[in-house]
Amino acid sequence: MLPLPRSGPSLPSAPLPYVEPVATLPAPIARLLTATKCTALKILFGTKVLSEGTPAYNSFTGSYWAAQQAAVNPYCVFKPAQSLDVSVVVLLSRYYQCPFAAKGGGHAAFAGASNIEGAITVSLENINHVRVASDKQTVDVGPGNKWIDVYTALEAYGVGVVGGRVSRSV
Repeated sequence: MLPLPRSGPSLPSAPLPYVEPVATLPAPIARLLTATKCTALKILFGTKVLSEGTPAYNSFTGSYWAAQQAAVNPYCVFKPAQSLDVSVVVLLSRYYQCPFAAKGGGHAAFAGASNIEGAITVSLENINHVRVASDKQTVDVGPGNKWIDVYTALEAYGVGVVGGRVSRSV
């Protein structure tokens, strides 16, 4: 986890301007707002953003194990590397009133659970740490892990956790 800054420039206290929620806007305008958000993410984060139609995007969207999830096409995919990156995408989503879906391990079996049509999918796969406390009583598990990776990491400490399903045999 990142420490919170104790001092430094403060964020403006003025409320964000109102933007009509994307879901209530005509489709072309909603798509433009989503495109603007994806462009802003691309400027800020470069290769952490996968654009529609690229090989990396196609590989990502085709890798869902559930056909219902793979059939959903986000406008772009954002792969943050730290919690601050996630904060930025949430702030941009709030500003542009653009929905997003968060994908952790990605084991949900219904469309829209960890992928979203025409908006932003936030894949947390790069936030995949597994940290065991020195007393072995708690574990800090990053949201991008798959349970098989968590179980494998914990095996070295002789501890375990109760988790979701495992997508391959151990």
